[in-house]
Amino acid sequence: MALTVFLIGITRPYTWTDEGVTYITVHRTWGQLVTLWHGSDAPLLPYYLVTKAWLDVWGWIGGPGVTLLRIRALS
Repeated sequence: MALTVFLIGITRPYTWTDEGVTYITVHRTWGQLVTLWHGSDAPLLPYYLVTKAWLDVWGWIGGPGVTLLRIRALS
């Protein structure tokens, strides 16, 4: 059983999970992002702010898939 679990990769994180969370988070307004400073996401706030600025420069055009590629390129 353990060999099967290892071979199918169930222990690996899903591809794009981190970028997906970032994608959802940076859809907030700048003011809403700053309020994350008081929560558990405070260590990630600088990354979210840079990512939001990055996407504002390169645009949100192209749908979620293209936006995720832009986020991954930044990270």
